[in-house]
Amino acid sequence: MSAHFCIGIIVIAIIEDRTIVAGEDDQGVLQNTGRFQSSNQNKSDNYNAYLSYSKLPAIGGRINLSFNRNESNYLKSQIISVRHSRDLIKKKLSADLYFRMVNYTYTYAGASEGSNTQTKQYYTGANLMYRFSRTLTFSVMGFRTGS
Repeated sequence: MSAHFCIGIIVIAIIEDRTIVAGEDDQGVLQNTGRFQSSNQNKSDNYNAYLSYSKLPAIGGRINLSFNRNESNYLKSQIISVRHSRDLIKKKLSADLYFRMVNYTYTYAGASEGSNTQTKQYYTGANLMYRFSRTLTFSVMGFRTGS
């Protein structure tokens, strides 16, 4: 069994609320998008990256790591997540386990840097899916959150 590892790059050009995309790969991506107006009122920068590794040695399945960072006039956020997916019964029963860490910083117009509000949240969860046929599945999902 060989391991599969791949990363792809997406190139983004930003032209007045339009995004042009080139060079995508389905196993990994690095991405930057932005939005701006001449008044800077709705300015936003968004950075995304993910990396997938399939056919994991010893434990099997696939792992996905993802990162998102967003900066706007009123909010800065960072989200990091890890997900492991695998078949428990080939083509019938599959499971996912995941962890996500979220960090939000709310900024207030005219306020000093120290008066920003910061929120951190952690999520853990699982998903179990039974495949009755190619067109019918049943899924149960649960998660837990904490600060």
